Formats: sequence, structure tokens, C-alpha cells
Amino acid sequence: MKLYPSLVNKLETPREALLACLAFPLSHRPRLRPTNAVERLNREIARRSDVVQIFPNEQARLRLIAALAMKWAEEWATGKRYLDLELLYL
Repeated sequence: MKLYPSLVNKLETPREALLACLAFPLSHRPRLRPTNAVERLNREIARRSDVVQIFPNEQARLRLIAALAMKWAEEWATGKRYLDLELLYL
């Protein structure tokens, strides 16, 4: 492509990484693309931070964010079934 040679070069170099999602089952692909979970976690952090308004120090803010992230990670690991991993082993 003559118009954007640097863009073409950037897209051709990590070709395997760009197409890695195609190795997953068809039913997983719609859930691999969006960042809804990350956006929801960011909104939850913002909501909780608004309640506190002023943190006494950096460590207090990091403790709040870490606690929320750990809670979400635990829920995803135990409760929610976002992707059916059984399909990967068929």
C-alpha cells in the first residue's frame, strides 16, 4: 500500500498476535473483543473513590483499588462463567 507504508508494516509484523483470537472457538470470540469487564471495574473504582473524595495518602488509594480488584477476581474465578473453557479441550 503506497499511502500508509508504516501502517502496513506495523500490521504485518505481529500478524500471529492479531489473528490469535481465531484460534478460539466461535462462541468465545464475541467475548474476547470487548473491554466491558475492565470498564465496569473502572466505574466501580470511580464510584467508590467519589464516596471517599480525599484519600489521606497514596497507599490508602491503592488499598481501595487492590481490594476491589481482588473482589472482582474472586467473583470471576468462582462465580461467573464468562467463557466455557470446556470448549477449548474438545
